[in-house]
Amino acid sequence: MPLRFLLVDDHTPSRLALREVVAAHPGWQVIGDAEDGATAVSLAATHNPDIVLMDIAMPRMNGLQATRQIKTAAPETRVILFSAYANRGFRSGSAQVGADYFIQKEELTAQSLDEIVTRIM
Repeated sequence: MPLRFLLVDDHTPSRLALREVVAAHPGWQVIGDAEDGATAVSLAATHNPDIVLMDIAMPRMNGLQATRQIKTAAPETRVILFSAYANRGFRSGSAQVGADYFIQKEELTAQSLDEIVTRIM
């Protein structure tokens, strides 16, 4: 059974790039994507992904708020948060809301994602 990913980023080109990375990996599948945290919470409840790969800085509801809600509803769902902003508070904030991993967006590559998934699953 493939690992099922929900991709969340308000920047469409980034979301499409993430889709390509996930879809190219054997055994991984994109089951949905969202432009904001509120939509991510709704899609996570509906589709029950194995992994949510989510940006922190987004409109309507940020990734930290969405992570808290997703992890409360489905603690077994793994959440990987990322950000393009070098904000040290994001790493500690990610841990406080129950995220399984935080990575800087520029470090998020096919190889690093594979390593992270191996570590958290």
